[in-house]
Order: sequence, then C-alpha cells, then structure tokens
Amino acid sequence: MQPVRVGKDQILALYRRILRTHRAFPPELRYMGDQYARDEFRRHQHVDNAVFISQFYEQWRFYAEEMERQHKAGAVQGRPLDPAVLDQMNDQQIGQLWELRKEAKKPKEI
Repeated sequence: MQPVRVGKDQILALYRRILRTHRAFPPELRYMGDQYARDEFRRHQHVDNAVFISQFYEQWRFYAEEMERQHKAGAVQGRPLDPAVLDQMNDQQIGQLWELRKEAKKPKEI
C-alpha cells in the first residue's frame, strides 16, 4: 500500500488545529500539550521519508480528532494506551512517552 502524500500545507493546518484544540484544556495541560506538539513538529519538519510523514500526519490527525471528540462529549482528556501500540514503539518513543508521563505527574506549581 502506497503512503498518502501529505503536503507541508496540510501538516501546518493540522498543527494549527491541534493548538486550537488545546485551547479547551486547563492551562497546565494546554501548556504541556502545546509544548509537546511544537517540539514534535519542529523535530520532524525536515524529514523526507514519505512513509514516515504519512504515519506522522495520521497519528497527529487521530490525536486531534480524539481530543475534539472528548471535548465535545465533556469527557476527561486522554484514554488508556493500547498495549499493541506500545509494543510497536521503539526505544526512543518509549523514552519520550516516559518523559511525558513524568512531566504530567509533577506537582502543580503555585
């Protein structure tokens, strides 16, 4: 199966959509979500691999849709991580996930 071609304009539009979605979050979650998305999009802005770009786009699109759906339903943001997804992650991705978890668990500064 051929990867779907994703242009830079589509990726930029998705990034903006994600930031707009984060506006509905509590301030500390919004900051963390914005920062994480910004770092990920910057880290991958010069990638040329079409398969990777397509997967990157689809995963972030799914994230945006899930956050919008949860917000409309009045649900708490987030859901349990599917073990099958965790099994597919490489060591670097697992490390990033662990760092994100640690950051999310830090006590709120007053």
